[in-house]
Amino acid sequence: MCQEQSHHSPQFKALLIHGAYPQSVPIHVSLSVAQCERALLISPSRQSLIRDLGSCDDGWLRSSSGLGTISSISSRVRIFYPPTPKHVVALLSLLRCRDDDNATDATEPKVTVDSAPSLLILHEPSAYFLDDQIQ
Repeated sequence: MCQEQSHHSPQFKALLIHGAYPQSVPIHVSLSVAQCERALLISPSRQSLIRDLGSCDDGWLRSSSGLGTISSISSRVRIFYPPTPKHVVALLSLLRCRDDDNATDATEPKVTVDSAPSLLILHEPSAYFLDDQIQ
């Protein structure tokens, strides 16, 4: 049975955060999954996400990120960094769940997840529509 985590996040079935928000929101939302669930975070730039996280002053993230329970939750979060719209399309079309019943499955290991995520986070999707990204 899934148990809710003690991390205080809003309850939601679908959530759209529009406009200015703290840089740590993608991490907080990804850590809101229950113990038996997984999350998938898609961001256009690893460097940008790391830079934004480094520049934010998030006391909870700073004090709790090294705790064992948070590390356990974060191990159930996969992050992908497709840099262009074409890469997003390729990632989403190739993304597969591991089929334990079929060990000879020829799926690409880099886009194979252990189980279907219960949460999909699209971080900064508007970056894919900037003039320098559209090809």
